Amino acid sequence: MQSSLDGKASASSVQSLGNRVTDAEGKLSSQGSAITGINTELAGKASSATVQALGNTVTQQGQDIKAQGQAITSVTASLGNSGGQNLFFNPAFTKESAVAGVAEGWQIDVGTGGTHIASLVPSWLVSTEKAQRIDVSDLNQAAGYRSIRIVSASYRPKVTAGNSVVASCNVRATAGLVFAVFIQGVNAAGTDAVTVSGPRVVATGGTQRLVYDFPNLPAGTASVQVYFRLYGSDTVSAGFAEYTRAQLEIGTTVSGWKDNNAVLGIEQSATSSAVAALSSSVSQQGATIIAQASSVQALQASSRDDNGDGELTDAVNGYNSAAGIVQEATVRASQNEATARTVTQLTASVGANTGQITDLREVVTSNLASTATAITQLTTEVSDNSAAIQSEATARSDAVGALSTKLDQLQATANGASAAVQTVSSAQATTDGKLTALYTVKLQVNSNGQYVMAGIGAGIENVGGILQSQILMSADRFALVNTLAGGAISTPFVAQNGQLFLGPTFIMDGTITNAKIGSFISSTDYVAGQRGWILRKDGTLEINGSGAGGGRLVVTNRSVRVYDTNNTKRVQLGDLSE
Repeated sequence: MQSSLDGKASASSVQSLGNRVTDAEGKLSSQGSAITGINTELAGKASSATVQALGNTVTQQGQDIKAQGQAITSVTASLGNSGGQNLFFNPAFTKESAVAGVAEGWQIDVGTGGTHIASLVPSWLVSTEKAQRIDVSDLNQAAGYRSIRIVSASYRPKVTAGNSVVASCNVRATAGLVFAVFIQGVNAAGTDAVTVSGPRVVATGGTQRLVYDFPNLPAGTASVQVYFRLYGSDTVSAGFAEYTRAQLEIGTTVSGWKDNNAVLGIEQSATSSAVAALSSSVSQQGATIIAQASSVQALQASSRDDNGDGELTDAVNGYNSAAGIVQEATVRASQNEATARTVTQLTASVGANTGQITDLREVVTSNLASTATAITQLTTEVSDNSAAIQSEATARSDAVGALSTKLDQLQATANGASAAVQTVSSAQATTDGKLTALYTVKLQVNSNGQYVMAGIGAGIENVGGILQSQILMSADRFALVNTLAGGAISTPFVAQNGQLFLGPTFIMDGTITNAKIGSFISSTDYVAGQRGWILRKDGTLEINGSGAGGGRLVVTNRSVRVYDTNNTKRVQLGDLSE
């Protein structure tokens, strides 16, 4: 009986197990079908998702699978409508505009009444970013509002009619104040705008993200204006509001935060680079060993304007402004010669306007001579107007002598006319006794085909064993100018048109080979009939001579007369009527 009972129990157990297995196989079959359905559905989508655990029953699992498939489809559709880049300029408010306390590209929009103070403060979300803060008072639910908005047309994001946009911004404000988002589709002329506005959102005092979209922008829309507006409420009219991480995207679904790294509005795109190169070498040419080292350092910065369309379309035109510094240094040494040389060049340009400074310095020393040279050149050019300054200095010494020269040139050109100044200095000394010192200044102007030059040269030379100095001048008019008491100007000496003009002149001792008198010549103490003498150009003359005893002699072109001490005429020759 025990065996029988054991057999029944075993049989019963087997039957129960068989039924369970049969049922399980049915479930497995259904479950496999359901999983196959999921795999088929997933294979038909270009998306990825997480498939959650199956339910308790086959029927229930089928429902879960169907619902999950719908959720995946919904996610796919949402991702297809979310935008890429952030179209706002300076959306983290990191750059301040010329208006203190207001971010560049933005402005405070003012309604009727109320007061506000704008400031840029560290963002409460990310300390390296900024927040646009407004401290307000006397706001209401109607026209007494404040907004932050895009400042002008040049900063407005460019869009295309028919597209959709979604605006968002992280905010925090005094609890009870009220936010709203306004979006305008603006035509190309900026004269027509279609405005939509979102629901009003009451500030909680904590972080909130305002979101509102404008689907299917109307025909003619070329750009978008966005207002993040702040109102008062029935109970709160004063407090503060802070905005950060403003975002405008193509589409109707807002996505995670993106800074504006491509759309720069009217902001500039800049690049900078630094290049440094060092080299050294040791070579042998025949029996000569040469060691050489060089260094090149280059710094460059470039900038260009963006068009605000989200891409740098002017890239094909190059950078609008650029600046660069290049420094080259070379040293070279062999058994009989050593050379050191540096070249520095600074350049800056904005459009066609350019400026440049080039500086070259070189020292070459051998077993026979030593030479040092320094050349500096400055040039600027704006349109057809240019200016240049060049200085060159050379010092050379060898076994025969020494020579120093310096040349300075200044030049300016405008409207086809030019002016220039040149200065040359030179000093030379040789072992054979030759000594020379020269200095010249030359000025010239060329205008409308007319050339005018002026110059002065001074020098000392050894001529025939005798040192001789001279000063030479070239000018249409040469004059000595003197300032008298009271500021009056006099020219006691003028050379002009091949003639020499002298003002009041005093000659202590002079020898005149030939002289022509235009009127008369006289002694400084001449008094007619009493003292002194005079000789007129018409031949008349008078000489008054006095003797030791007090008498005097008068000689004229007509007679000779002698007077005694009492002024009585004692002798008269010639014309007795005189």
